[in-house]
Amino acid sequence: MTFVPALDYISTYGETREEALEQTRELIAGYLEAAAQEGIPVPSESPAAELVELELPVA
Repeated sequence: MTFVPALDYISTYGETREEALEQTRELIAGYLEAAAQEGIPVPSESPAAELVELELPVA
């Protein structure tokens, strides 16, 4: 699953990492197109994000 915090935390998913990233690219493009048509402002910059992976034991 992917999230785009800079665009109201829109999210999508894919069966594989590559599919999830492609879906995210399409989602961002669609969001920006709709925002332009509706006159909705989009942030020009977003705060830096940090991705952290955690490993948790499974019982």
